[in-house]
Amino acid sequence: MRLIEDKDVLVGVLPFFHIYANSAVLGIGFIKGCTIVILPKFDLQQFLEVVQNHKVTFAHIVPPIALALAKHPLVSNVYLSLSLSLSLSLSLSLSLIC
Repeated sequence: MRLIEDKDVLVGVLPFFHIYANSAVLGIGFIKGCTIVILPKFDLQQFLEVVQNHKVTFAHIVPPIALALAKHPLVSNVYLSLSLSLSLSLSLSLSLIC
């Protein structure tokens, strides 16, 4: 595992009222001086376009987004530049991780 660096590009999905989003995306991103791309809400097609166009390297995601990235056919048509994707709040099944 590597740590977030100033050259990284993070993506965040609103709302940021949860402590996870505030600390993982905004807090760490601002402290490290990263570029942060913020989406007004989760839309899979927009998320994939942002990840591809902005060369996002870190995406702090929750299990429903991880499931969409693992299972939706749109994802197979897009090159994802993510070097690390984190998911907290609920456990993920082993089939999504491997």
